[in-house]
Amino acid sequence: MSGGAYDFLYGRVEDAARKLGRRTEPDYRRAFASLLLRVSDALHAVEWVDSGDYSEFDDKEKIMKCISPQDVLNVSVEHAETVMKELEELIKEIKK
Repeated sequence: MSGGAYDFLYGRVEDAARKLGRRTEPDYRRAFASLLLRVSDALHAVEWVDSGDYSEFDDKEKIMKCISPQDVLNVSVEHAETVMKELEELIKEIKK
């Protein structure tokens, strides 16, 4: 069986997006449904990469349709700051 690494979560997100998109709610809800469809597509790719059905990084293009390069940079900087803090604490412990 292909996929399944996340119990086919992308299908549930897609269902929610399609339900939202069919309603005559305000435009912001239809726009949100559109985003959820892109997220569902990205989740599908992530799930298949993590299940070994797609090659590594085959999910990048679909993920990047949901987020911005600035989002990636922000997360990278945050991670680097966390690692730096942990390293500083480890160095202090070692020097004691």
